[in-house]
Amino acid sequence: MIGLQLSRFGFGACLWLGFMWPACAMPAPAELYRQLTPMVAPLLNDAEIDAPGLQVGIVAPGFSGGFGWGSVSHLTARPPQPDDLYEIASLTKPFVATLALQALSAQGIKPQDPVTPCPEGATTALCYQGQAVTWLDLITHHAALPALPANLDPHSWQPTREYRQEQLQDFLAAFRLTATPGRHFGYSSLGYGILGQRLANLQQMPLAQQLQQLSEDLGLADTLVYLSPEQRQRLLTGYIRRQPVPPANQGDGLIASGGLKASLADLLLWLQHQLGTLPSDWQPAIRHSQQLSGRNGAPFCQMALGWQYFWPAGWYWHSGSAPGFKSFMAFDPQKGTAVVILANAQVTGFKMEPAGMRIMAWLKGVID
Repeated sequence: MIGLQLSRFGFGACLWLGFMWPACAMPAPAELYRQLTPMVAPLLNDAEIDAPGLQVGIVAPGFSGGFGWGSVSHLTARPPQPDDLYEIASLTKPFVATLALQALSAQGIKPQDPVTPCPEGATTALCYQGQAVTWLDLITHHAALPALPANLDPHSWQPTREYRQEQLQDFLAAFRLTATPGRHFGYSSLGYGILGQRLANLQQMPLAQQLQQLSEDLGLADTLVYLSPEQRQRLLTGYIRRQPVPPANQGDGLIASGGLKASLADLLLWLQHQLGTLPSDWQPAIRHSQQLSGRNGAPFCQMALGWQYFWPAGWYWHSGSAPGFKSFMAFDPQKGTAVVILANAQVTGFKMEPAGMRIMAWLKGVID
């Protein structure tokens, strides 16, 4: 492990690397940093974002390393470190999909099976004219559900984080589907909230506890919903421009849609599990999560079972947004490459994703 202070392009940087060197022709650390800097500079120099700093982790055959730019806040010059914790928001969803696929397989349930039986002709929150929402519909955002429940607290800085199971139950009791599930892509954090609720019922175990068990099994010591006092000290403050986001209590209603906190070091391990280079009993479920569903996702994407698959390049990816935080992750199983970007800043619009895609394309050129 190497710690190195650098200062280029007008902002400080920190570099840490884990090596299995030299299984591929990766440039030297300082050269990697030099080449990465112009790819992340637009994010750091964007006045609308005004990020204090960010981290990038990359994986290539025989290599895993992390790089940091800027600082952890607008009040200090301390550069970001690999064990700093971030709200990873919707990067939680592939973890939950993996849990669901493992649980369904263990209980002999198919993803295409209904989440709940539907009476003939019934329309409820999980039925439309007798057609049931399936587990696959929830996992692939094809359940014809709205993006978020309508009863979020309008006065909260972090209404999805504070959302409770009681609120979710109240919403589902009153809500009725207005379209047939399984036909169209419609990104839904509500759908993942329901997935987490039903998974907790299926396993008779709170979802946060299931996620903790998955993290422990994969060696991800800092990937959790509920943090220890020591971990809370390492959780960075999120910023909306220069305004710090007030801390909020973690509710249990939408954990599945974005409740995890994680470090760059842990997410690099998670990516290595996705690439199949780290053994675990979760590999069958992880591989299943990469199976293409035949359903459309975002533009130029097909839905896998928890990931978006960018078919022009052969990459799986996901991103996450929370008040004061932004994250992105992508990996290419064929090339054995991956990238993760973490920022404790609000990033509006589609800005971090192109940076991540540029780094993925650059990595392909480096190893080819």
